[in-house]
Amino acid sequence: MNSPLPQTASIEKEAQQALIVAKDFKIVNNEQYTTAAERLKGLKGLLKQVADTFEPIISKAFAAHREAVAQRKKHETPLLEAEGIYKRAMLTYTQEQERQRQEQERKAREAAEREQAKLREQAAAAEAKAKAEAEELRRKAEEAAAAGRAEEAAKLAAKAQTTEDKGAAKAEALQDRASLVPTPVIASNTPTVAGISTRKTYAAKVTDKMALIKAVAEGRAPNNVIEPNQTVLNALARSMKEGFAYPGVVLVTDTGIASKAS
Repeated sequence: MNSPLPQTASIEKEAQQALIVAKDFKIVNNEQYTTAAERLKGLKGLLKQVADTFEPIISKAFAAHREAVAQRKKHETPLLEAEGIYKRAMLTYTQEQERQRQEQERKAREAAEREQAKLREQAAAAEAKAKAEAEELRRKAEEAAAAGRAEEAAKLAAKAQTTEDKGAAKAEALQDRASLVPTPVIASNTPTVAGISTRKTYAAKVTDKMALIKAVAEGRAPNNVIEPNQTVLNALARSMKEGFAYPGVVLVTDTGIASKAS
């Protein structure tokens, strides 16, 4: 247990005794009310003694703390400035590398899309050509059949089907090649260094306060995004007193006892 400082022992004793007396005190008549008032004023005197005793100690400790903080800041400032220079330079480099990576990926993706489109066009052309040739062969087969050349007509019909099947197979193969063209992904060129990472932070900026209030009223935004400004409301209540009246807010009063040192 810490022993009280010699210069504060008497004050501490008085303070503890004042608390003991206060806890046992009851007010049931005017005389006791007056006694309580006098003791209340006496407490103000004791509080002043406490303040006078400890204020120099607190002031000295605060001054020492302030000096220590100032010295730390003096030594930290150039290091923090250097840190900021490196971070900004690294971020600028990272952003430029990412811009270049995205540009390369965009060009590669466009090239892949062009290749896919080319293969699909070739597939459509191959299928269309095969169908046209097959139709022509079928027309000739019909002419041969009409002329009584049944064997020739059968051969032409078979050739037409074979031509159409080959065209469809070629078109399917080209479509498969198109679907297999890889979607390019260009890796980042920025080196990975242990202990160093990039971090994305997010923040909100209110651009239309009334729109936000309306969204809260309609349930499209949580209530806590527009917390009441209690400091302003309290100041208005103190200024307007009983005249304070706003929708959704009630005036709260509290009666206390003020005292001055005797």
